Amino acid sequence: MYGLSSQYRKPKNVSMSRDLAQQIAERSLYGKVVVAAEKPTVLLSSVRKQWMRIIRLTMIERSRTLKAERIMQLTNELQRLRSLKFAVGHVDEVSCNVLFASADDLARLAPACSTLFVTYDFPREYLHLMTSWMPRSGLVVFYGQS
Repeated sequence: MYGLSSQYRKPKNVSMSRDLAQQIAERSLYGKVVVAAEKPTVLLSSVRKQWMRIIRLTMIERSRTLKAERIMQLTNELQRLRSLKFAVGHVDEVSCNVLFASADDLARLAPACSTLFVTYDFPREYLHLMTSWMPRSGLVVFYGQS
């Protein structure tokens, strides 16, 4: 993890899936996002529900806005959010923007991403393997750990 930034998050008033969806929406601007999850399929379905909520709230904000410049910004943001592709497991990482996988899969895959979200504990060696192809400006976010 040499040269990478790290951050620890413990969401207090919202669920982890809601916070994760918000973080993915923000960090996807900088490149690919990878989420290390114990049960990737379960977490993806939970995050997708929150993702649809973010899209719905953005649509509502867009319809309430009167300023043409802000409407254009929100239209572009909606387009970007809708175009992101989510995937589970050890699939071809080129075809997706957000990948959910277990630590075992990610240690073998070593994805090139700008942001890695870690949602559970696993051996430290896996973390070094996962972050080996990340750029120096990358971010590793640990959920519920210190």
